[in-house]
Amino acid sequence: MTLPIGAQVAATPAQGGQEIAISRGDSRHGATPATRMNPIAIQEERGGKNVTWLEKVSDEQYAKGPPASQGAMNMKKEPSALKKQLGDFAPKMVQLTDDVLFGDVWERTELSPRDRSLVTVAALTMGGNTEQLPFHLKKARENGVSEPELVEALTHLAFYCGWPKALSAMNVAKETFKTPVPAKDPSQK
Repeated sequence: MTLPIGAQVAATPAQGGQEIAISRGDSRHGATPATRMNPIAIQEERGGKNVTWLEKVSDEQYAKGPPASQGAMNMKKEPSALKKQLGDFAPKMVQLTDDVLFGDVWERTELSPRDRSLVTVAALTMGGNTEQLPFHLKKARENGVSEPELVEALTHLAFYCGWPKALSAMNVAKETFKTPVPAKDPSQK
């Protein structure tokens, strides 16, 4: 059963319908010690199974906030290259790119980062979007796609997206591959 929480009080069958107070800083509803409650819903079951918390969070951990490894969740992180480039000119585009595209879509688990990179390189090649290719070719290498695999993918794409687009992408790849891939930071996922 799902019960909405909106007035800082909720009742659940597990408590026999007894109202329980939810106050500022109560982690059951997504608030932090410095913010107000977010309206959410609590579910006792999901997919026919009881919902359980997978990790216990101490008061100290909760007060400290999310670890730096949580990417878009970390509010003190370095501004993205796009934010530095276009932040004053197109802040919404930057926010959507950083938070939705790279903070959500690229983090989804249904495709591996390697596969996501190959799909992205193919889509950019098909569209003739060579301006974005250097970034994504570098990202593909960081995500485990080898240079010979990328060259092969671009060769294969010539038959599906057109010779000129594939040749343009191949020239971008040749220039991009002159820069070595930095060693992966073991603290990164």
